[in-house]
Amino acid sequence: MLIQHHARPSLTLAIMLVFCTVALGAELTVGVQGSLRSLDPHYYNLAANNALNRHIYDALVVQDAQGRLHPGLAVHWKSESGNAWQFVLRRGVRFHDGSPLTADDVIYSLARARSVPNSPASFARHTRHIISMEKVDEITVRLRTAGPRPALPRDLSHVRIMSLKASEGKHSAQIDAGDGAVGTGPYRLAAWKPGTPLVLDRNEQYWATAPPWTRVTFRFIPDGARRVQALLAGEVDAIEAVPPEAIERLAKKSGISIINRQSSRLIFLHLDSGRKKSPFVTGTRGINPLQKLQVRKGISLAINRSAIASDVMEGLAVPSGQLLPKGHFGHIPALKPDRFNRRGAKRLLARGGFPRGFGLTLHGPNNQFPFDAQLLEAIAGALKRIGIRAETETKSRRIFFTIAARREFSAYLSRWNDGAAGAAAMLRSLLASYDPERRMGMRNHGRFSDPALDTALERALTAMDNERRAYLLQEATRIGIAAYGIIPLFFEVDTLAMRKGFTLRPGGIGAILATDFRPSDGD
Repeated sequence: MLIQHHARPSLTLAIMLVFCTVALGAELTVGVQGSLRSLDPHYYNLAANNALNRHIYDALVVQDAQGRLHPGLAVHWKSESGNAWQFVLRRGVRFHDGSPLTADDVIYSLARARSVPNSPASFARHTRHIISMEKVDEITVRLRTAGPRPALPRDLSHVRIMSLKASEGKHSAQIDAGDGAVGTGPYRLAAWKPGTPLVLDRNEQYWATAPPWTRVTFRFIPDGARRVQALLAGEVDAIEAVPPEAIERLAKKSGISIINRQSSRLIFLHLDSGRKKSPFVTGTRGINPLQKLQVRKGISLAINRSAIASDVMEGLAVPSGQLLPKGHFGHIPALKPDRFNRRGAKRLLARGGFPRGFGLTLHGPNNQFPFDAQLLEAIAGALKRIGIRAETETKSRRIFFTIAARREFSAYLSRWNDGAAGAAAMLRSLLASYDPERRMGMRNHGRFSDPALDTALERALTAMDNERRAYLLQEATRIGIAAYGIIPLFFEVDTLAMRKGFTLRPGGIGAILATDFRPSDGD
């Protein structure tokens, strides 16, 4: 048996294989950090819910690890005009209750996704552009949008299709009890209630490649040390979100593999560049230095991303200079992270009118992602070395984001969780000029604004040609990054661990799925 160990995880997306065969049809038990809030796939748009419900319900369109679109329940789709799309369904697909998938199920599901009562986080943003839905025939649906909507197939990759027959008229509590939790996915519900594991059985009639596991159990273990203990005790076969302090210990254990997968989750600095006075800037006689391009660029140059990724974040981060990693739609191959240049940073501060620096408090969450507090301290240390008298203050996640939304910070560390939403969503939310009526710049708390970026983004949002849309998204990204509307820092690296006898496919969508695992093939 060969097991490869690493004292510190590599940043490559390698899988360390173990050569021990698990018989096809065995069971899989996974320990996950999050918990399932609802079996209703339209009730709560939350990452943990969405990942778990992917096992039960399919979507019309599938995204891969790089955000590329592939046929799901729809075998193909096309734009009939600027504001009309036709989706053709797979023939012969059946729900877990045996009923056939039809256009009626699709229309029902898309309508339901934006109208579930009391939803804490609605899926309406993925369907709100649809103004009418028409059943062309049993396997064809025509959707009309309010103006050109080239992103509609991507929008629909986030909406799960439910059985009209099984779930019509059922409220979310009934579905959580198992009444109506019927999809076409690779697994069907076996057992779940709040506070207990989610148990799934293989869908023997699945329309795509049959999953290898007859039964999958997800155990919800929020405490990292407890997840590690469960893996070592053989209570689970794999765990996600391995605590950084446990990685080296697990890597030395015989029969345990460590897997690193770069995610598309972006860690970045948000700066208050849109107002003349900023609450946590001192020593400037009321002037906000963050309005100066030279100062914002100087802050970026002062941060040694490579050293921080290695020494502070223990290899669990990849330096970034843009919104999305390689392979994603809108990524710019030539756009690299700023190179560390302390002297250059000092010169830029002086050119911006602050040769003696200024005082600045950096804010951030604690325990939102690994090393968040340590990262904030490292950035503060870097800024002190160029003359910015930086202090740090962290708050619990809920309090932190509430205050950030009220624009009460001058500079803060944040993370964009949903790389699958694509460059358009990130630009629209983080860098577009704030316009609540059009829902632009809703997380642009620094109120950065650039008319050229807005123009490129507006054109991208309605460009039906893929090449034209990619060019416009790249142009908007270039403008926003060159102006340091935000300062990209890192893409997170996910660390998983598993027992011998299992392999995990490269990539992944940023969530741990039973369909990612396979029995090892032996030697």
